[in-house]
Amino acid sequence: MYLFVLILISISFSHADPVMDMIQAENYPAEKHTVQTKDGYILSVYRIPNVNARRDNQKVILLMHGLTSAAPVFLALGRNISSAYKFADAGFDVWIGNARGNTFSRRHITKHPNDPTFWNFSWHEIGVFDIPAMIDYILEQTNKTKLSYVGHSQGVTVFYVMLSELPQYNDKIAIAHLMTTPVLLKYNHPLVPRSMESVNAVAAWLRTNGIYELFSHSSPYIDMFEIASRFCMSQTGRDICRSVVYILFGPSNLYKDDLLAKIINHIPAGSSYKQFIHYVQIAVAHRFQHYDHGIKMNLKIYGTPKPPEYNLTNVRAKVHILQGANDLLTQTENVPLLAKAMGCYPVAISHVPGFNHIDFMDMIQSEHYPAEKHTLQTKDGYILSVYRIPNMNAKRDNKKVILLMHGMTSAAPAFLTFGRNSSAAYKFADAGFDVWIGNARGNTYSRRHITKHPNDPTFWDFSWHEIGVVDIPATIDYILEHTNQTKITYVGHSQGVTAFYVMLSELPQYNDKIAIAHLMTPPVILKHNHPLVPRSMESVNVMTAWLKTNGMHEVLSHSRPYMDIIKAVSQFCMRPTGRELCRSVVFILFGPSHLYFDELLATIINHIPAGASYKQFVHYFQIAATRRFQHYDHGIETNMKMYGTERPPPYKLSNVRTNVHIMHGTNDFLTPSENVPLLANAMGRYPVAISKFPGYNHIDFAYGSNLDMVHRKIFKVQKLFN
Repeated sequence: MYLFVLILISISFSHADPVMDMIQAENYPAEKHTVQTKDGYILSVYRIPNVNARRDNQKVILLMHGLTSAAPVFLALGRNISSAYKFADAGFDVWIGNARGNTFSRRHITKHPNDPTFWNFSWHEIGVFDIPAMIDYILEQTNKTKLSYVGHSQGVTVFYVMLSELPQYNDKIAIAHLMTTPVLLKYNHPLVPRSMESVNAVAAWLRTNGIYELFSHSSPYIDMFEIASRFCMSQTGRDICRSVVYILFGPSNLYKDDLLAKIINHIPAGSSYKQFIHYVQIAVAHRFQHYDHGIKMNLKIYGTPKPPEYNLTNVRAKVHILQGANDLLTQTENVPLLAKAMGCYPVAISHVPGFNHIDFMDMIQSEHYPAEKHTLQTKDGYILSVYRIPNMNAKRDNKKVILLMHGMTSAAPAFLTFGRNSSAAYKFADAGFDVWIGNARGNTYSRRHITKHPNDPTFWDFSWHEIGVVDIPATIDYILEHTNQTKITYVGHSQGVTAFYVMLSELPQYNDKIAIAHLMTPPVILKHNHPLVPRSMESVNVMTAWLKTNGMHEVLSHSRPYMDIIKAVSQFCMRPTGRELCRSVVFILFGPSHLYFDELLATIINHIPAGASYKQFVHYFQIAATRRFQHYDHGIETNMKMYGTERPPPYKLSNVRTNVHIMHGTNDFLTPSENVPLLANAMGRYPVAISKFPGYNHIDFAYGSNLDMVHRKIFKVQKLFN
């Protein structure tokens, strides 16, 4: 129990409260609670109780909003989208907090909001008073010892303040999911002032003019926002408003023209001017530090001319950081700095492609499927993310379990991008499968290691060999353990096929863990090659040496400068003058196709490229140049040390004994159809099926306009096999 907190228990079911009305309008139970902090602020906390869970078996979660926001941010978009309802549907006892000073927490035991001293706080006080008080209250009310925490923006900042200053609260957090992390701001928004002199001038001007509260949900602010909202919904205003949002928060393909109209009823919700000033201070100072009152006051309060830094090494709770790739306020480059500064590495870091700072308020336009994220550690220390769409209706002992594995420079979204009507993950979920979607080491969602950092060249010392002998076996074992099954169905595309054959060639015991494998575009035996592939090992070695010399250990990552180039190309490809040229380039690289559509690049650019080691590319060039499916060629000297032979040994394809369904396109330039019979003959047993897709090129199996034909073929073979 937080010793200095006095609790005022007041559960209200009044329909006069707009938040209560919102929750009850969606047919969920609702409660309103009030909590008093030790410095006298009275906070409103809303609850959607899980009325079905046993008291000793409840999952408790606290949702905490961002700056100038409030509880409705987790409710405003309704039960099909907003996170409060999603967590309630998943069985959580949901609590939604409100920080001091916002629309729903504008009370104090002695001070009035018209009193300037009411606003004498920054987010520091929210972190050391408000959040601890709410956590203690919730744990007491639910008879629990830990809760899950979800914070957005300022809700993340105050979480780090709390654990830095009050490390005993680590023990009260089961896991924290932190969306957009304004903590260490060494890489800043271009509009942020560059000097403390500018910050002090702004603070002095606000105080001189008696502006202690900013962006309250009252006149004149709300009048201004309503006018802006109407303008943004007009034909002439939409593009201007979209541009302003992009300038402030970052570009986004999730922005909707009616977004401002939806949130204007609740936001802005008010805040102290010092909350804004504190953010600008840490951005200018490049330090996560206490509020800077000026040298004289700092000496009185802290005993030093500069404010002390928050001790991030005190943060020991399990943390999941979610960061938008397009977020201009808390840029992606700041995340590794924060992870390094913490006392323990986050259990997960999720880079969400295409999201800006406020997209996390809207969350994803959900396809209304249950979702889980799992992390697993490989035996050589890589930490992989695996996503799951669980089959909630199947009996535990009667589940159909499937693993989907992406191609090179790709990632899990390859099976999700086109929504429930087209993408494979949803199709398999609808067919009753327990769907798991893997991510190979090094891609956007698996860029972690227990000791190595992605900036370290040794992090990238792998090819698809390691993905086959380490990543996929680890993923399969994890899935089988969590589902209590002995076999899975496997679906792989491109590199996901190569790595599958590597696994069974090197670890034949995994044949017994595969029910059937559906393998799309198999780059394994490449005796018939793409015309642009190097024809000799000398050419491959020259390319390898150039990449290493120039420090290009990672290739095509989902970050600058690659994304800037690809976005520019995407915009060019959408213009009338660029469409034919881009279509020609795609056809030269992957093969001609009638399934290509001009919006393809714009559609997949939010997730791909997802990054790869240069050695993955080089290994493909090696097996194409030598026309052997072989281990990585390190050169004669290293080969002798590693393999005992001058040439790398071939993979033993005769070890592949499981049921295999090979799928290939007649227009695939990367893995031409002529290679398929050679692969079939090299295997230990002939495939149960070989499916030829006329007119399909290499990427049509993942991104073409007729994915339904691919899925129907898989289901047909699966049914025959069963």
